[in-house]
Amino acid sequence: MNLGVNRFSVGIQAFQAELLAVCGRSHGVEDVERAIEALHAAQVPDWSLDLMSGLPHSTPENWELNLRRAIDARPSHVSVYDLQLEPGTPFGRRFALGQSPLPTDAQAADMYCSASRTLQSAGYEHYEVSNFALPGRRSRHNLKYWLGEEFYGFGMGAASYVQ
Repeated sequence: MNLGVNRFSVGIQAFQAELLAVCGRSHGVEDVERAIEALHAAQVPDWSLDLMSGLPHSTPENWELNLRRAIDARPSHVSVYDLQLEPGTPFGRRFALGQSPLPTDAQAADMYCSASRTLQSAGYEHYEVSNFALPGRRSRHNLKYWLGEEFYGFGMGAASYVQ
């Protein structure tokens, strides 16, 4: 935090081992819990938790559990990304449309609506397509991205935009 870092984003994706495994994530549920504990122990005031909806084997029940666990973790920001299968990608080949246990489009839409409703009732504002924040905690990166302004990203998979 002394180096000017003002927000951490943690790509948790799900709180169930089965869903993490099907995503090919290298972390487990225990790692998720340790990361959250470390953020709280370090008293990080502003951090984001990422969830993925529409994963193979997702159900309305385990989605609701993910939402409740996310709220219980008390992040200042939550991102909810819906799985998009892209042709030619490893994930796209592995879970080709119609050949895998993916939620239907209607179920995925219900998950999105459930996330919006549940997070808003917990005090998060739905300020952008996939993002929810506690009051005063909107992501400056997201706002800059949508406005076409410059931003710097650091870490694995991070992106920057500088003109």
